Amino acid sequence: MYARCGDIRRALRVFDAMPDRDGVSWNIMLAGCLRHRLYQQAMELWRRMLGGGHKPDSITLSTMLSILPSACDNGKWGLEIHAWAIRHGLEMELSVANALIRMYSDKNEQSHALLVFESIMVRDLLAWNAIIAAYLQE
Repeated sequence: MYARCGDIRRALRVFDAMPDRDGVSWNIMLAGCLRHRLYQQAMELWRRMLGGGHKPDSITLSTMLSILPSACDNGKWGLEIHAWAIRHGLEMELSVANALIRMYSDKNEQSHALLVFESIMVRDLLAWNAIIAAYLQE
């Protein structure tokens, strides 16, 4: 509730007081930070999540890639998330791949968006729409 309402400080206090954090609680905190444009805090939470041995899932990755603007930190954060997805075999999850296509499209890197699109084994309507939108932005 605190994260959704934008009171990230209180949300973090509750979050930090939790004895056990699961993927849902991490995803809620990350989405709350991103929704309220607290991008630096979101990336700090991302790194804290990884440092604590928690493994992001496809929801975490697609949320981060979809909401984190590609302009943040000159796009390095998006590349960091993409690299993590590759290392952990989640880059082909459809929701992650679609978010990657949109991220590269937003950075005007249609060739990278196309590489991701071409690597998807079974493309859904979202993937087709994402790649079409990428080329319409050119």
